[in-house]
Amino acid sequence: MAFKSINTINAINAINAMQNQQDSDASDALDASKEDSQKQLDAYYQQLSPFERQTCDIAREHLGSSFDLARSNGFLHWLKKQ
Repeated sequence: MAFKSINTINAINAINAMQNQQDSDASDALDASKEDSQKQLDAYYQQLSPFERQTCDIAREHLGSSFDLARSNGFLHWLKKQ
């Protein structure tokens, strides 16, 4: 009976280790995705004209957390062209 308990514990530990590795891999992929997204946003912002940058900055100031450059029509249109 003790042998079965040890095998069960080992199996549970192995499953937990696999889940932790999967969580870690998913987290790493998400971090890489965030970095890529930020690079795209930076590239988009840099290619804007001075007037467009000013408009973007004013929108960010006035709308605060409601403003999301990644969801803006201009960025989405630019992204499709890339």
